Amino acid sequence: MVKFKSASTISKLNHMFKMALLLHNTDLHCNIIKRILLISKKFLIKIPISIKRSICYKCHRVIINNRKTKIIKIKKEYWFISECQCGDIKKYKIKKEELNSECQCGNIKKYKINNKKEELNNKINKLKL
Repeated sequence: MVKFKSASTISKLNHMFKMALLLHNTDLHCNIIKRILLISKKFLIKIPISIKRSICYKCHRVIINNRKTKIIKIKKEYWFISECQCGDIKKYKIKKEELNSECQCGNIKKYKINNKKEELNNKINKLKL
């Protein structure tokens, strides 16, 4: 039996992910994430990157913005690092184009590194005066 990929199944995955965000920290939350992964395996569908990067595959929870998410430069490459409540660490490479413009990494939206650097430099200059 051939399983067909369709836009409706991808839209269902997106809808289920939104439900999981609304039901955060409940038992249904983990079950919905498990269902998303099972449906994607059954129909051989690639999960969208925005969803994939915000799911912990170890504990099946949504990784939410917290103090443990950061962007680091290692050997001329920028990496997005996030840590889940269970202690699992995820690390993704970010393109330079995404750094200069608004980048979207999982749940972190509209993060501009250049503005942060300028703000820090301004604060340092004020302290020196």
